[in-house]
Order: sequence, then C-alpha cells, then structure tokens
Amino acid sequence: MFSFNQKFVGLLVAGFTMLSFSSFGQSKSMTVSGEVVDMACYMSKGAHGDNHKDCSAMCIKGGSPMGVLTSDGKVYLLVENHDKADAYTEAKKNMLVNR
Repeated sequence: MFSFNQKFVGLLVAGFTMLSFSSFGQSKSMTVSGEVVDMACYMSKGAHGDNHKDCSAMCIKGGSPMGVLTSDGKVYLLVENHDKADAYTEAKKNMLVNR
C-alpha cells in the first residue's frame, strides 16, 4: 500500500506538526545569556565571535534577524513582542553599541 519512505515522511510531517502546535502560543518567558549573532550569517556560514562582530552589527542594523548563541551551542531566535518591544530594542541597541 504505502512504501517505507512514504510512511517515514508521513510520520515526520505528523511529528513536526504536533511539535509546532504544542509550542505554539506558549507565553513562557525565560532568560538566556550568550553571544548575540545575526542569524543570516550564523545559519548560512556558522559565523560568530570577535572576528564577525562588525559584519554581524551591519547585518542586524540592515534588518537581519538576531539570535543568542549560548555557551552550550544552543541558538535562540529573538523575536520582537509587539506589545513589549523594549527588550528586543535594547538587545539590538546593545549589539550595535558593543561591537
């Protein structure tokens, strides 16, 4: 009836769908610390660190999304809360000032 590949892909899609619905709408806040990175360069090239600060600041200033790279290698995408934009604005300002 269905091949193994079709079943596998179906299970993956179902799993990711359930995962996305389970995390959708959670309003849990948390504090993380680490290096602010521009997600475009980090995701495409793995670029971060002192050698990438100027490029990262330029990309973020130009509208690239920001993320936080923690010491254990996890990356958190920073998304502005339109009702409480202060934290996002402050993180962006600090990134541009402290480059």
